This record gives sequence, C-alpha cells and structure tokens, in this order.
Amino acid sequence: MLAYYNRSIAHFELGNLDLSLTDLDRSIQLAPRDPIPYNRRCILHSLRGDYDAAIIDATKEIELGQAVSGFTNRAVVQEKKGDYAAAVADFSEVIRREPNNPKAYCLRGLALAKTGKLAEAATDLRKGLRRKEILLPGLRTKVEEALRRMDPAS
Repeated sequence: MLAYYNRSIAHFELGNLDLSLTDLDRSIQLAPRDPIPYNRRCILHSLRGDYDAAIIDATKEIELGQAVSGFTNRAVVQEKKGDYAAAVADFSEVIRREPNNPKAYCLRGLALAKTGKLAEAATDLRKGLRRKEILLPGLRTKVEEALRRMDPAS
C-alpha cells in the first residue's frame, strides 16, 4: 500500500495526475481502512473537477477517523461546487472540533460571505485573522481583501 501511495505522490508532483490516481486507487484497494489515501485522492479529484468523487472520498476520510481533515476537504469541495451552505456546515463542524482553528474561521467566513451573511462572515474573518501569523499568506491576503470589501472604512 505504502509503495503505491508514495509513487502516487511522485506522479502528482511530476504532473501525471492519471498515474497518480491509478496508484491511489491501488493503495486504497490494498488498505481500504486507511484514511490517508482517501485524503490525497479527494484533493486529486477536486483538482480534476470531479467534485462528486472528491466529496465521496472526504466523507470516507471522516468515517475512517480523520474528521477535521475530512470535513475541511469536503467543505472546500462544496464551496468549489457553489454549495456554500454545505461548506459553511462542514467548516462549522471543523470549528466545533477545533475551536481555535483560524483557517477554519477564515474559510467559513469566506463561504458565509458568498451566502450573503456579511455580518457573520466579518465576525469569522476577524476571528481568523487574530492568529494571522499562522495562516498561509495567500489565505491571509484573501481574508483581508474580503474584509475591506465588506467594510471599506476598516
């Protein structure tokens, strides 16, 4: 299992997404109770635009005990699909499990903004920025820009 999983990462890094997917499928066949290959395959399906398959893998990851990662992955995919309410629900579950997760607050805030709940979105975005030093720069910039659009005076 591990050899196929590791080779899938190498294929992915080389841009060989089809070969990466083939190796992930084989890895899962050999170890169907290991959540890690489902995580990676979810991300790969999402990058390929196969959102339904990505959601299935994220849900399986949750079932196999990787709840925070699985809910985060599923929420990101739901947002890509345009199902912002489902994304908000999954990010809320991440926050319930990890109440000090600034990334989850930021991502939920961005999803809330897309549902039109701007006051709730701004609250989450500000909460996430309280620990902005641990956010990836791209997310931090996106959150700061979203807050400026919501309240140009800030």
